[in-house]
Amino acid sequence: MQAIRGIKQTKSGSAKTRHNHIKEARRFVMTIRELGYGVKRWKNVTNIHIQKAVNKWKEDGLQAATIKEYLSGVRTVCRIYDNDRIKPGNTQFGIPNRVFVDNRDKSIPQDVFQKAVTELKQSNNSDDKRVAAQLQLQRYLGLRVEEAVRWCAIV
Repeated sequence: MQAIRGIKQTKSGSAKTRHNHIKEARRFVMTIRELGYGVKRWKNVTNIHIQKAVNKWKEDGLQAATIKEYLSGVRTVCRIYDNDRIKPGNTQFGIPNRVFVDNRDKSIPQDVFQKAVTELKQSNNSDDKRVAAQLQLQRYLGLRVEEAVRWCAIV
C-alpha cells in the first residue's frame, strides 16, 4: 500500500509507467515475503533484499530484461521513500547486459519458399501470381511487405 500511495502522489511519469511501477513493486514485495523477509518500509529495503529477489527470479527462469524492468520499479519506489542505498547498476546484482541483435535466421527454408512460389505462379489467379512476385521481391531484394506491394502495383 505504501508503494501505491507513493507512486500516485509523485505524479512522475505517465499513468502507464506509474501503473507498471506499482505492479513491479508488488512483485518484489511478494517475492521477498515468499523468501521469508518481512520488510515493512521501503526505506528499510537493502541491497541484500534485492539480491535475494533477483536470485529467486533467476531461479524462476525470468529473462534479464524482465528482471531489469522489475528493478526499475523497485528503485523508483525506494527513491520516493528516500532510500538511496540501492545500487544503481544492474550488473552489480549479477544481471547480464541485454543482447539486442539476434543472429538467428528466422526465414523459411529455401525449398519451402520455392515450393510456395512455384504453386502460386502456376495458379490461374492473377492475385496469386502477384503474391508470388511480392514474395520473391521480399526474399531476394530484402524489401518489406509494403515496399513489395507498392512495387508490384507499379509494374
